[in-house]
Amino acid sequence: MVSSCIVPSCKRRRRTGLSYYRFPVKDAERCKLWLRAVNNPKYDEDTAVDCLKNHRVCSLHFKPEDFERHLVWEAMGGDGVRKLRPTAVPSLNLDHGETSTCVEQVRQSRLTMLL
Repeated sequence: MVSSCIVPSCKRRRRTGLSYYRFPVKDAERCKLWLRAVNNPKYDEDTAVDCLKNHRVCSLHFKPEDFERHLVWEAMGGDGVRKLRPTAVPSLNLDHGETSTCVEQVRQSRLTMLL
């Protein structure tokens, strides 16, 4: 069971109101973007998938538009886990401005490809 977020500057422990997301290991390109974004010195873009299976990124590192809307859940006032969009890459509260800009550019290019 995961107990914290892999982002080095994030000291969030498991708590109500936060969701934790697995690395997108089935999408190698997106997984590399996540690794670049979280900027954890223990892991780089060539980190084996097996090393990432127990690590998570908390919801504080994603923008509101990174999440899919679930209208039924919202209408019922739910507070469960929100699902990330397939283009989501951590970009908030990372403490390194240049990666966030890079991630935003890649996200926009991927959104254009999906449309």
